[in-house]
Amino acid sequence: MHKAFSSLRARVLLLIAIPFAVLFGTALHHMLGMRQDQLANARTRVLDTARVMALEQQRLIERIHEILSSIARLPKVGRELPWNECNRTFVARRQLEPNLNNIVLALPNGDVICSATPGSGSTNLGDRDHFKAAIETGEFSVGGYLVGRDTHKPGIGFALPLLDEAGVPRAVIAATLNLAWLEQEVTIPRQSRGLSNCEPLKAAKRGR
Repeated sequence: MHKAFSSLRARVLLLIAIPFAVLFGTALHHMLGMRQDQLANARTRVLDTARVMALEQQRLIERIHEILSSIARLPKVGRELPWNECNRTFVARRQLEPNLNNIVLALPNGDVICSATPGSGSTNLGDRDHFKAAIETGEFSVGGYLVGRDTHKPGIGFALPLLDEAGVPRAVIAATLNLAWLEQEVTIPRQSRGLSNCEPLKAAKRGR
């Protein structure tokens, strides 16, 4: 499990590397005219921000795995639970998780049969990386950057397959993590949130 989370962490770090590289390059541009001691302090602050973001994304990955696992343990999920009751269950759960754009239950072909955003029309996840990886590996999986077809919000997809007695996926629970937490990390100074340079994020992130 530790190796799996390490792999997921590495993939998410790659996803945030590009915008952070732009931020770092901009910071260096403005730091060229600073004195040497100011430059060193600025570099330290940038590195501290990177560490905090890494801790936060690791915590989020673990949290999403816990959320999807807890949903998978609900009685009769994906089998006999009426779709309207399933929708209400997912809507209620998403209200407790503002970092998530959506939570869905999909058949092995990708057709979504239950959603935390009901009424958005028919949706299929069959071409999404996180969904395909969950079907192929039978394990908790993470995909890349995407824009939700139902929410129209950017995010990162995660999926957990529900396996039958033969170990074959009979359904997949998927969730999309919104990117508001990354935007907040980049644009809001830690001091304004009362966080020290080395303190992991503890404040809950607001969803969009």
